[in-house]
Amino acid sequence: MVHSGLTHFYTICLPAAKNSPQDFTLTFLLFLCCAFQDDRHLYMVMEFMPGGDLVTLTINYDIPEKWARFYTAEVVLALDAIHSMGFIHRDVKPDNMLLDQHGHLKLADFGTCMRMDSGTIRCSDSGSGTQSCTHEASGMVHCETAVGTPDYISPEVLQSQGGDGTYGRECDWWSVGVFLYELLVGGSLHQWLCGSPLWSVWSEQSFHWALKVRLGRTGVDEIKRHPFFKNDQWTFDNIRDTVAPVVPELHSDIDTSNFDDIEVEKGNAETFPPPRSFAGNHLPFIGFTYFKEDQ
Repeated sequence: MVHSGLTHFYTICLPAAKNSPQDFTLTFLLFLCCAFQDDRHLYMVMEFMPGGDLVTLTINYDIPEKWARFYTAEVVLALDAIHSMGFIHRDVKPDNMLLDQHGHLKLADFGTCMRMDSGTIRCSDSGSGTQSCTHEASGMVHCETAVGTPDYISPEVLQSQGGDGTYGRECDWWSVGVFLYELLVGGSLHQWLCGSPLWSVWSEQSFHWALKVRLGRTGVDEIKRHPFFKNDQWTFDNIRDTVAPVVPELHSDIDTSNFDDIEVEKGNAETFPPPRSFAGNHLPFIGFTYFKEDQ
């Protein structure tokens, strides 16, 4: 099964966004080079990021504040690109932040991406033979299943489980805040909150308040203007041209030393009994095959 969020994001949004004003922020997203299929498998070929991920970086280094500022800024730009194309990521975490050969960050794993509503108009009878119509706010998604990684899921996403299932792009900014907390403090915000004696009171009352005042609720510029990001080394406009805090030491273009070795499972290929009747899953995945235009 191919996740609809992933296929929509790669085959619709990224090609459509080419040569758009958002081209700069697109450089902070991991690109799909091509996708193809054979009789048994689906294949996705991504651009190679030899620097490893942010999890490995935090294991190997004690992250000072100026490093945390740099990497968080690049995550902000990556999410700005995704949000500008009408999607919410919903699984922002260090595992999905990869480093290129220059040490700059790119956000990956768009399998949980969901397209935001563009806005709806609801009309009701006013009782006098006329209709009263209102335009509901855009930028929301509707999902009654909590999606993401537990330590980074925002309160509203958790509360969507079995509820109205409506939330906005602010859920991604919550995850960025958790990521920044871990860089600076070195521990899990989720574990700290759960261990607090005020957890039951805080979780019931303050989550709703926190959503209303969360940084980024009025747009990405609110985050960019925050004093935390003020420095004399880079701005959000030229950060891609500055030297990253850690530049990977690579011995070749295919150096994989910054990734853990993967054990290859040996064994016979899985076989399937021949179907007794026609089944739709034997058809090719229409629209899955994709090749990046500039290759």
